[in-house]
Amino acid sequence: MSPRLRRLSITQRLLALTAVALIPAAAVIAYYIVALHQERLGEAHEIALRYGELAALEMERIVSGAEGVLTTVSQAQAVREFDSEPCRAYVGKVARALPQLADLRVFDAEGDLRCREPMPAGRQTSADRPYFVEAVEQRRFAVGEYTISRASGEPTLPLALPILEGDQVVGVIVASLDLGWLGARLRERDFLPGGSLTIADRQGVVLAREPLPERFVGTRIPEEFQPLVRSERPGTIEVTSQDGTRRVLGYFPPAFTGNGLYVSTGVSTEAVLAPVYASTYSGIAIAIAGALGAFAIAWIVGQRLFVRPMETLLSTIAAWRKGDTKARTGVPDSGTEISALAAAIDSYMDEISAEREHQALLVHELDHRVKNILATVQAVASQTFTAGKPADDAVQAFAHRLNALAQTHEILMADNWASADLRRTLETAIRPFDNDEKVRFRLSGPDLRIRARAALSLSMAVHELCTNAVKYGALRDEKGHVSIKWLIDSGPQGSHFLLVWTEHDGPPVRTPLSRGFGSRMIERALAAELSANVTLDFRAAGVVCTVRCETKLLLADDAEAVSAQAA
Repeated sequence: MSPRLRRLSITQRLLALTAVALIPAAAVIAYYIVALHQERLGEAHEIALRYGELAALEMERIVSGAEGVLTTVSQAQAVREFDSEPCRAYVGKVARALPQLADLRVFDAEGDLRCREPMPAGRQTSADRPYFVEAVEQRRFAVGEYTISRASGEPTLPLALPILEGDQVVGVIVASLDLGWLGARLRERDFLPGGSLTIADRQGVVLAREPLPERFVGTRIPEEFQPLVRSERPGTIEVTSQDGTRRVLGYFPPAFTGNGLYVSTGVSTEAVLAPVYASTYSGIAIAIAGALGAFAIAWIVGQRLFVRPMETLLSTIAAWRKGDTKARTGVPDSGTEISALAAAIDSYMDEISAEREHQALLVHELDHRVKNILATVQAVASQTFTAGKPADDAVQAFAHRLNALAQTHEILMADNWASADLRRTLETAIRPFDNDEKVRFRLSGPDLRIRARAALSLSMAVHELCTNAVKYGALRDEKGHVSIKWLIDSGPQGSHFLLVWTEHDGPPVRTPLSRGFGSRMIERALAAELSANVTLDFRAAGVVCTVRCETKLLLADDAEAVSAQAA
């Protein structure tokens, strides 16, 4: 033992022993704090990527919905023949029904404006616009870049679809996505504290942004972030955003989204780590209080159990040295000096043992309390993680983008979001694709009241099927039609709801080489809300889509009697 350690008093040695005993508890606290910090950062990356994927899917749906509208408009005879008055009336009616489209115009192949409501005076051309050139040269739907409209002077995102006669481009339909409308949709979303959402074109010019849209819309993403725009794959990265907030950014570049748009969502690291910081401060405070308590107890116990007995022993020895034979240490059964010394040593050792047990109990209690606090913090963090906006709520936000799903929302609002009529829901979903001159849809099945979220999911799925039928299936020509049948099937395995979409008399159907957004959306929406089994059969005669789920997951609570009657 070093001379310095030999000079330590008994009290000092007890305090040092207490400090050493507290080291493992301090190490446990530090380990859990670091582990929780890393875990929360990992969760922040997952949240940012998932929110980014939802936003990218939402933008894909908006663009895909606009493409479906333009495809439907392009099939109108008045539009294809540039029949001025009927064409103007038709596109005006469509534009008024779709607030997200700031303008709807029809140009001939040379870029001259042929149809618009109202029709401006003088010659107008879009032949010099990049999106017009892209649509004509590539003969496909084109998404432009941030543009100031020549007609309104407002910022828009142009969308262009060529009108084809065989392989020949005879015209181009141009719609402008209203960036003010897009920004309003972003403001309706639920954001985590300090979160952000950015939509930009392929050049990195911001189309919509929350928060601070007035500061960033129309500006180009700084060069330090341009590698994210030019990336081939989505990912996450920790950055300091332009507004000075440190965030975990989940980004989806145009090369991945396929629609020429860049989408990124940010999760504030300060907000994510706030529970960790709170637990750190409280843990440190508790640890300091526990350590001070342990040191105080060690000092008091040392004075009473060690210092005073030793002083008594020494004074007794001194008294003996002075010849006081009556001096005693107070130890029972101390008949002689040796037995008195032995009793004192035994008592000392007993007290040492008792102190060690007491110290162990204090350390165990401190460790137990710290673990309880960390477990509580982890539970709160987990609850915060799962208490974000559910996927079906995010999908409901998608539903507000199109007029048909907005009408479905109104149906549910009329019934206080409790339930909806299945037939009315389906009729609302197919209405934009029906034809006043010829019935394109045939619906058959019992009257059912279904849950609100089930109505939204079915409406979205049917609308996607309609869009695909207009683009590739039975609704591409005038002869095709679609039958939608549903029934309640009661069997040994319980009661099930069955809905069958069948396309008839349309152009021959070919099985796609890959599953598109529509197929993924149908399966995700119905699986999330109804746990439904969805099958898509691409028969040559027409697409057949079958949806099957348990009746109890579909019907509203007040629809049991209807279900029994239908069965």
